[in-house]
Amino acid sequence: MTNLTKTEKVIAGVALSAISVFIFMFFQISKSSGSKLANQFETAHSINYKMARPEQVYSEYTLNGRELDQSYEALTPEQKKVANKKKQARLLKELTKKKKDEVKKKQIAAATAKAQVMAKTRAQVAAAARESVKAKAEYKKVTSDRAQEQAYANQNYNNATPAPATEEAGAKAPVKKSFAEWRALLLEKPTSENFAAFLTAYRKNEVTMIEYQAMAQDLLDQTDVKLKGLGLQALRSVPSFQSYSQLVHIQGVLPENLQVYAENSIMEYLQPQNLGYMNQALASSDKVVLLKSLTLLSANLEKLNQGDASSFSDPRTRGASNSGVTMSTFRTLLPSLGAISTSQDQELAALANSLVALINQSNNVATN
Repeated sequence: MTNLTKTEKVIAGVALSAISVFIFMFFQISKSSGSKLANQFETAHSINYKMARPEQVYSEYTLNGRELDQSYEALTPEQKKVANKKKQARLLKELTKKKKDEVKKKQIAAATAKAQVMAKTRAQVAAAARESVKAKAEYKKVTSDRAQEQAYANQNYNNATPAPATEEAGAKAPVKKSFAEWRALLLEKPTSENFAAFLTAYRKNEVTMIEYQAMAQDLLDQTDVKLKGLGLQALRSVPSFQSYSQLVHIQGVLPENLQVYAENSIMEYLQPQNLGYMNQALASSDKVVLLKSLTLLSANLEKLNQGDASSFSDPRTRGASNSGVTMSTFRTLLPSLGAISTSQDQELAALANSLVALINQSNNVATN
């Protein structure tokens, strides 16, 4: 350097400065480029370019159960008419089938209800028949014992006092018919005369109450309308809680031409002489009997409260009104009605409460 001239030294200094600046700029550019490449590398590895796919396929928008209104634009007007007719025919067929199904369901329900009523009635008849058999066995035993006693007494009398040869042995006592014999007679010849004879036998205690009720139910179970009518006549001729219960249960399944007769028979239990049986009905646990009794009383006591006593006349007296019937006549029903008013069955309780209030209100007005 000592040998260089002044000019050369200046040139060398400028060159060194330029080289230094170049090197500095080179390092700066290299550092910047290296950072950018690193960022690009990291980005390339962090981004997932694989397409996302759903794990489960589900859509709320389906055509299941929908009626599609299809229109065929390419069809001719005549073809469209044919297509519409087919569609209408299909809809009509579906509607007809739906109506038939509903009718069938109603018929099945009605048949089920009728079968239940008849099953219950037959169960009652079977129980009555068992009681009848038992009663007949006891009756047979008693009559047998009495016959033996009578025979023994006759034998002793005959031994003590011989009868004259010309004297007849005596007229034979009339033979009482058994339940089976009465049944055969009434089923074979259901005449008024034969029924009157059966009724007379009951009133003479030759037929028990159980046998009488069983006979009435047996006649009602027959398909012959005349026999059913005879069964209704038997129930109406002998008012009792059993007759009332049988009338209530059988009324809904009777032929239409016997409905009025059955309803008139039930109405007779509103007459004063039959209120004891109505009280028994109100004390019953049979809801069918209870509901019929409460609705019967409710409808007719409302009429009586308004001065109409026509419901309480005996139809067999040709419409003569029973002027002796007042609301006080029905006070004997209050204990039974009061018991029903506390029932958990809201329908029965409401009807009973209404009747209690009606009877008490009318009696209070009459007292005042």
